[in-house]
Amino acid sequence: MRQLVDNRWFALTDLLLVIMSAAAWMLIPRFGIWFSLIALLPWVLRFLAGHLPFQRTPFDWLIAIFLATAWISYWAAYDKSAAGIKFWLIVSAVLLYYALSAQPKQNLVFVSFLSFCFALALSLYFCLTYDFAGSGGRFAIWWTNHRPHVDWPAIYPGYVSGLVLISAILAFYWLWNTSNKSFGSAAVVIQLFLLLGMGMVALVFVLILSSRIEVIGLGVVGLWVLWRVSTFSGSNVRVRAVFPILVLSYLVVLITFAYLEQAGSVLGSTQSNYGRNSRAELLGRSAYFLVDYPITGAGLASFPGIYSQYLLVIPHFYFTNSYNLFLDVAIEQGWVGGAAFLIICLAAIWRASQQIIKDPSNELCMVNWLNLLALLVMMVHGLFYDYLYNGNGTALLFFPLGMAMMGMVDRNHSGDEVVQLPKALPRLNLAMITLPVLALILMFGININKAISHWYANLGALQMSQAELKNFPTNQWATSDMAHRLEAAESTLQAALQYDPQNQTANYRLGLISMLRQDFKTAAANLETAYQEAPNHRGIIKSLGYSYVWLGDMDKAQTLLDRIPEAQNEMKVYIWWWGTQGRPDLSERASIAVSQLGPLSP
Repeated sequence: MRQLVDNRWFALTDLLLVIMSAAAWMLIPRFGIWFSLIALLPWVLRFLAGHLPFQRTPFDWLIAIFLATAWISYWAAYDKSAAGIKFWLIVSAVLLYYALSAQPKQNLVFVSFLSFCFALALSLYFCLTYDFAGSGGRFAIWWTNHRPHVDWPAIYPGYVSGLVLISAILAFYWLWNTSNKSFGSAAVVIQLFLLLGMGMVALVFVLILSSRIEVIGLGVVGLWVLWRVSTFSGSNVRVRAVFPILVLSYLVVLITFAYLEQAGSVLGSTQSNYGRNSRAELLGRSAYFLVDYPITGAGLASFPGIYSQYLLVIPHFYFTNSYNLFLDVAIEQGWVGGAAFLIICLAAIWRASQQIIKDPSNELCMVNWLNLLALLVMMVHGLFYDYLYNGNGTALLFFPLGMAMMGMVDRNHSGDEVVQLPKALPRLNLAMITLPVLALILMFGININKAISHWYANLGALQMSQAELKNFPTNQWATSDMAHRLEAAESTLQAALQYDPQNQTANYRLGLISMLRQDFKTAAANLETAYQEAPNHRGIIKSLGYSYVWLGDMDKAQTLLDRIPEAQNEMKVYIWWWGTQGRPDLSERASIAVSQLGPLSP
């Protein structure tokens, strides 16, 4: 049995079974659980052979914490079906991480080849499904009109660019090895495959990444500087000590430069009624959910519903995610889950940097450089696009990290242990785990009443979203019939105010419940308190402004609703809607509001 599980082909079989499991959850979710059980068979065989079921890595405890918060987030989600699929995609991502970590050195080339195949397949899919006609150009229009017709959903270009770039980087090791080998009579076929594949990937890069040439240029220059510094590590102990710090500093500079360029860019939605739709605006709005759901998270796959319902206050989807990988994780899985994931990524970069300067002449040096580059791309690009924690892409969440482990953790043939890790790494992990915990204690522990209030507010917000968003989107406003379904949430939110009367989350949501009951005086009182705590919260501004309208206080309402571009159009609809609800008085006030509000502004 030991001879079987220590074989390189057993490790490859493990990897292929995990890939099949992830594909099943993407394509045929109802059979996904059975494929996941099959993917766990190698774990069982390792255990029966007297080994650990999985390859130990430096981040096992952080992975376990991340998985635990994902399970809690499944419980917290308002849509259990979507959340269940996303949870199993996260499990698939973890299985992929350990399957990649367990690959011996002999399999590096083949795994790199699989990465090339993925980049090629994704590039081909993009070229067959994306509407190039909108981008202009004769060739783009010709290709859109003459390419083979496939009825597949298109993938957003930003998502494709990140996935293809990461995969192509990791595929370079196979390309480099292939170029140094002779294949005899098969050489022509292999060279043709390489040329076509590299040409397809390069075409996608040109189409998608051409507008980001400044950031790419800075990245290339920075990597060259880091490479030059690493060449001195063999003879200079100080260089070895500071090199990981230089890498993290380079990461900070690259993120800053990239964010300054992209922060004001318009995102996927082309509508303008709800703001500028810039990354900076979306980031500022979404960050309020970190206050609403700090402990449990909002729930897996919950961002689209809570963003529309509690920030835009509209009954339909608008954004599917926050366009920020790390913010999305923290929103849906809470502060602990978000911190665990961020720590894993930063620690992996630190560890890859240490591996590079540990022995620059090592045969795995190129692999470690490619892993570091892929991790840097994941970090930087993940701040602007969320393709690794959104939809089917969730299964690839730990793909770059798992590939990095192949160059860091050497799986010996006995399988009983892993290569000894430097003593500094456990201390680093301990510090990275301790610091967020201390921050939470400082933020909540200074005032125990506020900590308890945050817990009740978090729980009440979950109860409210689970009841209110059960069938979201409904594409119509909720009526007073919804109020009785929110009684449990109301009781929990009231408990939050007993410990902290100024709690923003509790006051805002209690105001929304009072609005459903058409008790606008009570609603205004709660919303005014919430507004004092968060004067830029769009949902609070809009709800308080509407409450003032229904109370007949048009001067206060106009001050707030001038900041809500869609208010005038919605008030026109309310003229009709309140008539159908038997409230002609509120219909009349909506008419007055329409006449007082200025023209729509973008």
